[in-house]
Amino acid sequence: MRYVSILIWLAGCGASKGGAGSHTEPCAELLTTQRAAPKNPSAVRLTPFEQELVCPLLRDVRRGVAPFGEEAIGICEGEMTCDRFLGRDVGELPEGSYILKAELAVPNAGPPGMWTLTLDWVCNPPPGVGEDGPGSQGRTFELRYAGSTRGYRLMPLLAFQSPRSAGPQSCTWTLTAPHPDGDTVFEGSWSVPGVQ
Repeated sequence: MRYVSILIWLAGCGASKGGAGSHTEPCAELLTTQRAAPKNPSAVRLTPFEQELVCPLLRDVRRGVAPFGEEAIGICEGEMTCDRFLGRDVGELPEGSYILKAELAVPNAGPPGMWTLTLDWVCNPPPGVGEDGPGSQGRTFELRYAGSTRGYRLMPLLAFQSPRSAGPQSCTWTLTAPHPDGDTVFEGSWSVPGVQ
């Protein structure tokens, strides 16, 4: 019911007539198509107070799933936690333990399961039976709002070691956050040498 009410509010967002200094402009800039639509006398009108409540939610929904900070998505040194962030495309990694992690800003809107993230990765050569290191597969995660002070954490998404006992390996990864207005995609890569 809360979600339906918000959608009804959003339908009228930007339609109220505020004077100079009112709070209509932030919402109006988000809904330029609403301003161009023919006047509808039965449309829901939002007060400036309602716009203050609704417009931040609309911004979050339109943004969709996003990184929670500059070092939110990528490869880190560490076994289960990010001891040192390295980046997205990290090249050949020296000896050690590594993970792929994501910390995500998720909109505080929608039913459970609305916001998801899909991880796909490909390693060449792929590991054989009983060999170490990630192969080629994908996983989908359901996300939820974690609050305003931290993101929803997926850590580790993958864990791997360098060097690799079965020989050198190069891997690429892709994280896709589906959105009706266009998916958000993050990509990266790493490689490890073989044991000398």
